[in-house]
Amino acid sequence: MAEAKFEEALIKKLESEGWNYRKDFSNISINRLEQHWRDILNEINAHKLNGTLLSDIEFGLVLQELQRIRTPYDAQLLLVGAGGVGSIPITRDDGSSLEIEIFYEDDVAGGRSRYEIVSQVIFDDLPEGLTTKRIIDVALLINGIPVVHIEEKDEHLQNQWSAFEQLKGYEGDGLYKGLFAFVQVQFIMSQHSAHYFARPNAFDNYNKTFVFGWRDEKNEDITDAFEFVHQVMGIPALHRLVTVNMIPDASNDNLMVMRSYQIQATREILQRMKEMENSGLIQKEGGYIWHTTGSGKTVTSFKVAQLLASSPRVRNVLFIVDRVDLIDQTLENFKDFAYVHFKNRIKKVNGRELKRELKHKGGSQILLISVQGLTKAVKNGLKNDDWNVIIMDEAHRSASGESVQLIKTAFKKTTWFGFTGTPNFYSDAINDVKTSRDISTHDIFGKRLHTYTIKDAIGDGNVLGFDVTYFRPHWVVEHPENNFSEKAYEKEVYQSDIYREEVVQDILTNWKKTSSGALIAGRRQENTFQAMLAVSGKQAVVHYYNIFKENAPHLNIAMTFSRDESNESGTKEQNEALKKAIKDYTEKFNVPSILEANDPARAYMLDITKRLARKKPYNQDKDEDRLNLVIVSDQLLTGFDSKYINMIYMDKMLKEGMLIQAMSRTNRTLDFNSKPHGKVRFYRQGDAMQEFVENALRIYTRGGNDTFQEAKEENDNQLPKDLENDDILAKPQSQQIKDLEEAVSRLKELTGDDFSQIPRGESDLKEFGFCCEV
Repeated sequence: MAEAKFEEALIKKLESEGWNYRKDFSNISINRLEQHWRDILNEINAHKLNGTLLSDIEFGLVLQELQRIRTPYDAQLLLVGAGGVGSIPITRDDGSSLEIEIFYEDDVAGGRSRYEIVSQVIFDDLPEGLTTKRIIDVALLINGIPVVHIEEKDEHLQNQWSAFEQLKGYEGDGLYKGLFAFVQVQFIMSQHSAHYFARPNAFDNYNKTFVFGWRDEKNEDITDAFEFVHQVMGIPALHRLVTVNMIPDASNDNLMVMRSYQIQATREILQRMKEMENSGLIQKEGGYIWHTTGSGKTVTSFKVAQLLASSPRVRNVLFIVDRVDLIDQTLENFKDFAYVHFKNRIKKVNGRELKRELKHKGGSQILLISVQGLTKAVKNGLKNDDWNVIIMDEAHRSASGESVQLIKTAFKKTTWFGFTGTPNFYSDAINDVKTSRDISTHDIFGKRLHTYTIKDAIGDGNVLGFDVTYFRPHWVVEHPENNFSEKAYEKEVYQSDIYREEVVQDILTNWKKTSSGALIAGRRQENTFQAMLAVSGKQAVVHYYNIFKENAPHLNIAMTFSRDESNESGTKEQNEALKKAIKDYTEKFNVPSILEANDPARAYMLDITKRLARKKPYNQDKDEDRLNLVIVSDQLLTGFDSKYINMIYMDKMLKEGMLIQAMSRTNRTLDFNSKPHGKVRFYRQGDAMQEFVENALRIYTRGGNDTFQEAKEENDNQLPKDLENDDILAKPQSQQIKDLEEAVSRLKELTGDDFSQIPRGESDLKEFGFCCEV
């Protein structure tokens, strides 16, 4: 379908979904659209204007306020305002003050919200562009404010991505200023393809990785543009998309839009709560969400917690994490994602503080506490009969042992929801398959409400597959003793100086290659990525740290583990080593405030996570801020995200869910050219680890089962090759080289040995292009 015809059909479909096409405000200049907004402001503020419409000077003050919008993040905060009403303060001509209302977050399809379509809007004063005139395809207005910009193209794939470049070019031209600074979401559409993304905060941050398609509730891709409009762009869906489904990210001055599976999971939980409210029957087991690690569970769980805390029937939301060191990280993330008026309702509490906050008479709150802290409080007599909601992060680990039953007994009317990327399944005794738990996630939380597996996420480009390699050290036992088994010798080897120095040397030999980014103008961008080294035990953390300090003084290395307050042998020495590492860190990076904090170890961990994720104040891409490698035992292997970590070195044995969790520290998307896979290198028992990796990936790519027996039956016939074909595992380097040699050979046939000839005929040209992509 030609672009003009498609635009006409698209507008008709939008009209059928609740939008009003304003032909009288199409094919006009942006200045006339501003006057249209002025008319709407006069209408929706009539109760405040007392019969005196906005004068030219007063409306000029409104437009002047728009000049303060630097990013879509700023625009979102202005739209939502305080308590869901966006407003702009002005001083009227008579000297009185007035808050001009501009947007109503909660007035979805209500009397105060107007939904309009305009097309072919003309921008004829763009001094930042190479041309001063641009014409956009379609904009969607709510109360006269353009919140959505749509660019259409014909069916050719390259044309669709040219629409992305076109939108990026508009950013460079300075189009998104003034009234169009409000644009929150951009759409790229053709008849059989539709994508959307949150408008980036700068020209350089336009990234195809964060352009999303849409999956329906059955996890099927929606490629028909008109069905996409029905599910995503109708009223009330679009109004919710640009309000409820947007996440402000204060740490990056950025704006995120929720993906389809995040929106659907949120709806499922809200629907479960609505069912209980309607029936009057409160159930403890609300359900759980299985969203693969790296797919944005933190964002989804925050949005769910925020919406439930805003529900009049829910007294409080208790957000439970399984480790104390994750509480500060979660609190910081949640406050970054919250609007200003909601930040004070998010609190970190211990058991004593929780008891007080549960008696709080004000609005519902989000109370963050560790499962250990809550269990201790319950053992000390804490009880509550209000309808609260418990949300458990990393539900595969948090909900275990006696804690769950104790808490459920103490909180009789509390509904539980869980979020996990790796649910627990039952062991399969018949096939001699043992999982790490003897209780399933389903048993704790009830039915699974939504599933989004690692296979789904890789297919959508929301997470990366894995490039896994295995280091197999060569060692021979000389003069063996009869009373030593092979496993005992192996243990001695893996704890030896020689072995660990060999591991460090392997890391350093390949450091430049593994930490480099994309190839630009024939040169690799060095020092682009960071890495983690996961080892077995605190003693190993300290040992490896000292080896790196001696052999790699040019790298910035940190180590971390949980303090041990027991009096067991060796704990005091380990704690002293941690104190020394913290002192090294503060001196290297000039952050003395860590040592001055009430809890230096916690401040140290928080600074490490900010540095690895390049969050404020480490988001300026300065080499002196860069932490190259962090050595861990258990910390940071779950619940921590950084798209700048592309490699994890593993000198420890893990299985199933914990293995997937650790590997997934590397699979956050950044730029496919520089980071096509998350890299994992195993140093210990390579053959066994290869089997563990393939087994874990089989379990957590299939989905759809809450017992291990069913999962095993489905997975028995899946071969390692299937994991490669699904892009879950990268092909071995030998196979990649072989594939490349075949492509180069064919290119020579098409263009000559020196690649100087032009391919003959259209079919050869197409094949040439395909070979180049390979």
